[in-house]
Amino acid sequence: MKPKNENPAAAYESARIELEEAQAQLAAIDPNAGALDAVLSKRRDLQARVELARERLELATARADEAEYAQAEARIAELQGQRGEIEAQIEAERERVDDELRKIFLADWLDGTGRFSSSVPQGRGLVMQASGVQELIARRVEVEGEIRRLQDRIAQRRSERDREAASARVEARRRLLAGDAVKIAFIPWE
Repeated sequence: MKPKNENPAAAYESARIELEEAQAQLAAIDPNAGALDAVLSKRRDLQARVELARERLELATARADEAEYAQAEARIAELQGQRGEIEAQIEAERERVDDELRKIFLADWLDGTGRFSSSVPQGRGLVMQASGVQELIARRVEVEGEIRRLQDRIAQRRSERDREAASARVEARRRLLAGDAVKIAFIPWE
């Protein structure tokens, strides 16, 4: 029995190896060696083992995918927290810049020098660049890009898995129409 908290990637790899070994043993059966009943019994046992190994591999694959999705979603949540912190820093920095501009403009107005005197900086853009708001905005853009990349990767993997499941259903339907035996998952009806 495998441990319950086994690494999903290790579980996938061990299931893959088990399937390959079972398929190799099944292929190595010599139909001319021994009695017919013994060969058929051994073949049935190995076919059942191959089928169990396939199911275990499918389960391990699904678990590995879900573990990867969970890691990516945890990273997305972490990045969204960082984005929120950056937004708060940007807002605080903008408020500080607005306060500085108000002080400068109010002082000029009280002095009578006017709004466009040479003592006033050349507009809000220069003050914002000097204050570091642009660096914060650049960091926010990087974090948002990483969030989008992770979300796209998750969506791409899930759509790939859905396409594979749909093609498996189509293949099973084709085999069923051709007269082959097809294993179909039982879905209880309520």
